[in-house]
Amino acid sequence: MNLSRLKTQIETAKNDFITDGYSMSIGEIASLYKEGELIVNPTFQRKFRWSRA
Repeated sequence: MNLSRLKTQIETAKNDFITDGYSMSIGEIASLYKEGELIVNPTFQRKFRWSRA
Protein backbone atom coordinates (compact mmCIF):
# COMPACT_ATOMS: atom_id res chain seq x y z
CA MET A 1 0.00 0.00 0.00
CA ASN A 2 1.44 3.37 -0.92
CA LEU A 3 1.56 6.35 1.42
CA SER A 4 -0.90 8.58 -0.46
CA ARG A 5 -3.53 5.82 -0.48
CA LEU A 6 -3.03 5.28 3.24
CA LYS A 7 -3.41 9.02 3.91
CA THR A 8 -6.63 9.07 1.89
CA GLN A 9 -8.02 6.12 3.85
CA ILE A 10 -7.15 7.79 7.16
CA GLU A 11 -8.78 11.07 6.13
CA THR A 12 -11.93 9.24 5.06
CA ALA A 13 -12.13 6.96 8.11
CA LYS A 14 -11.38 9.57 10.79
CA ASN A 15 -14.87 11.04 10.36
CA ASP A 16 -16.67 7.70 10.79
CA PHE A 17 -18.43 7.21 14.10
CA ILE A 18 -19.60 3.88 15.44
CA THR A 19 -22.38 4.08 17.99
CA ASP A 20 -24.26 1.63 20.14
CA GLY A 21 -27.47 2.19 22.06
CA TYR A 22 -28.39 1.21 25.59
CA SER A 23 -31.67 2.22 27.21
CA MET A 24 -31.36 3.65 30.73
CA SER A 25 -33.66 5.68 32.91
CA ILE A 26 -32.64 9.06 34.32
CA GLY A 27 -32.58 7.43 37.77
CA GLU A 28 -30.12 4.78 36.61
CA ILE A 29 -27.85 7.40 35.09
CA ALA A 30 -28.02 9.55 38.25
CA SER A 31 -27.20 6.51 40.37
CA LEU A 32 -24.17 5.66 38.23
CA TYR A 33 -22.97 9.27 38.55
CA LYS A 34 -23.44 9.34 42.34
CA GLU A 35 -21.56 6.06 42.72
CA GLY A 36 -18.65 7.38 40.63
CA GLU A 37 -19.21 4.84 37.86
CA LEU A 38 -20.16 7.50 35.31
CA ILE A 39 -17.42 10.02 34.65
CA VAL A 40 -18.52 13.18 32.87
CA ASN A 41 -15.57 14.84 31.16
CA PRO A 42 -16.73 16.92 28.16
CA THR A 43 -13.18 17.84 27.14
CA PHE A 44 -12.34 14.16 26.66
CA GLN A 45 -15.69 12.90 25.38
CA ARG A 46 -16.40 15.40 22.61
CA LYS A 47 -14.30 16.18 19.58
CA PHE A 48 -16.06 19.54 19.12
CA ARG A 49 -17.81 21.54 21.82
CA TRP A 50 -19.18 25.04 22.33
CA SER A 51 -17.03 27.64 24.04
CA ARG A 52 -18.20 29.33 27.24
CA ALA A 53 -18.22 32.76 25.55
